[in-house]
Amino acid sequence: MIHPFTHIDGGKDPVLVGAGALVGPFARLRPGAKLGEQVHIGNFVEIKNATLAKGAKANHLAYVGDATLASASTMAPAASLPITMASTSTRP
Repeated sequence: MIHPFTHIDGGKDPVLVGAGALVGPFARLRPGAKLGEQVHIGNFVEIKNATLAKGAKANHLAYVGDATLASASTMAPAASLPITMASTSTRP
């Protein structure tokens, strides 16, 4: 379910939302966001070029960019991923 005031911007890379996922309100999905089944994206969460596996949660006030969250993992409120990006990153 996509809740009100959620902003989805696929750009060049599509945004994918799995079955049973809950997004928003006031969430932002940027290009390359891939949400698995049963993922929960809460209010004021931004996802960019990241994959959230089945059942992962980012409840509120979080940023997930250029990262992967494992199945059933939970982001802490006001958290940011990645905190720093090394020049040896394996992500495209």
